[in-house]
Amino acid sequence: IDSSGDIVLGDQLVFSGPRGWSVDLSGDGGELLYSSGDNAIDFVIGGTDAIQINANGIRATADNTEDLGTFGFAWNNLFVSSTSYLASATTTMIEPWLNNTYDFGSYGKAWKSLYASSSAYLSFVSTTMIEPFTNNVSPLGSFGKAWSNLFASGTAYLANVTISDTLTLASSTNPTIDATGEIGINTTNASSSVRYHDGTAERALYSVDYRTITIVSSTLDAYEGKTNSSTIPIGVASVHGETWTDMICFTDSGTAEVEFGDGTNWMDYYKATTATTTRDTSLSNNAFEMLEKRYIRVGKLVTADSITCSVGIRETAD
Repeated sequence: IDSSGDIVLGDQLVFSGPRGWSVDLSGDGGELLYSSGDNAIDFVIGGTDAIQINANGIRATADNTEDLGTFGFAWNNLFVSSTSYLASATTTMIEPWLNNTYDFGSYGKAWKSLYASSSAYLSFVSTTMIEPFTNNVSPLGSFGKAWSNLFASGTAYLANVTISDTLTLASSTNPTIDATGEIGINTTNASSSVRYHDGTAERALYSVDYRTITIVSSTLDAYEGKTNSSTIPIGVASVHGETWTDMICFTDSGTAEVEFGDGTNWMDYYKATTATTTRDTSLSNNAFEMLEKRYIRVGKLVTADSITCSVGIRETAD
C-alpha cells in the first residue's frame, strides 16, 4: 500500500503473506516497524534496530547500546516485581516497597563499598571492618545517641576514655601483664589484686593492707596482763569502716593469748607462740564501723615479754 495521505482502518491490519513483513514509516527506510518471521517485532529508528518486542518482553536489539529514557526525559516510576540488573545506578533515593522486608545485597553477592555523606540508619551491622573516610575527624556515636555496648576481642586503641559509670576490666587467674600501660585483675583468692605495668615492671594494688601491732612488756605490766586479762585500746577504725581478713601473731618467747574487738564484740582467741606459721583467716566479729574504737585483750602470758600481730585490713568501699 503506497499512500501520501492518511490511511484509516476501521478494524484490523492483517499481514497474510510470508511470515516476514515491514512497514516503512518514513518512506526512506529510516524508520521501520518490521518482523523477520521469528515471532518478534523490531522498531528501527534512524536506520538502526533500537527496540524489539517478543514473547520474552521488551528488549534492546543489542547488548549495552540503548538507553531507557534520557536526562530531561526520564521515566517517572519503574515497577519491578522480580529482579533488576543494573551495572550502575544514579539516584536521589532508593527505598524498598515495604518497611523492614527486603535485603540490600545478599550473602555471597554483597555490595563492595557503601559511601554515605550524611546519615546511614542501620539497626544491625555485621562487618569485618568499620573505618572513617579521614583520620581523626568523624565520631562513632554522639552524646545523647551513644552505642549501648562495644565488644572487642582484640585491641582497642583509644587516645582518651571518659566513663560516666563503671569500667569493667577482663579478669583471670594471674593475667599476663608484660607491656607498658597494660592493666588487669588477678582473681587468685590468695592474691586478689589490680595488676598494671608502669613501664619498668608489673605492679599490684591490693585490697588488703597489713598493719603491725606490738604490745611490749612495760604496757603489759601496766595493764596487769601477766596476771589478769587486760583490755588495751589500739586506735579507731578507718573513716570508711573496715574488715579484718586475717592475722598472724607471735611472741618473743613462750606463749600468750590475744583477741581483738570493739569492746563488746570480740574475735576468737588467738594463741601466739614464737612461730609465724599460724595464719588465722577465719575471723568472726571482724567488721568495724567507721571510726569505731578497737581494742586488744591480752590473756595470761607464759614467759612472754612482748606480742606482735600483723593484721590484714580491708577498708569498706563506701
